[in-house]
Amino acid sequence: MITSSDSFTTYDLGKYYVILPQVPNFKLDEYIKYAHLHLM
Repeated sequence: MITSSDSFTTYDLGKYYVILPQVPNFKLDEYIKYAHLHLM
C-alpha cells in the first residue's frame, strides 16, 4: 500500500510502481522522461 505522503513521488511503471525520494540527488525531470514515468 502506498501512503498518502509517498503518493506525491509515486510513479506508475505499468506492472510496478516506483516511489522516488522526496529530495532526489538527481534531476527528477530528466529521470521521468528517461524512464517514461506517469505520476499517480
